Amino acid sequence: MSDTSLQPMKPVTRREAMRAGRRTYVGRPCPIHGPNVLRYTTSSGCRECAIASALATKQRERVQRAAEVDIDDMEA
Repeated sequence: MSDTSLQPMKPVTRREAMRAGRRTYVGRPCPIHGPNVLRYTTSSGCRECAIASALATKQRERVQRAAEVDIDDMEA
């Protein structure tokens, strides 16, 4: 039995990846991150874009929480 995680991913279609039970595949290029990026089979979204979006959301939430704490401190 060969370990497929060590083999380089070849471009496949989303449908082929879903049939193989894979979570990600290498498909069409991302307009932002270019070719050869992983895409999720569930949404066909670029993995790098999803990570960047999650980090941006986390940063916005931090800034919002910090602003709420500063406002609460001023009222006391």
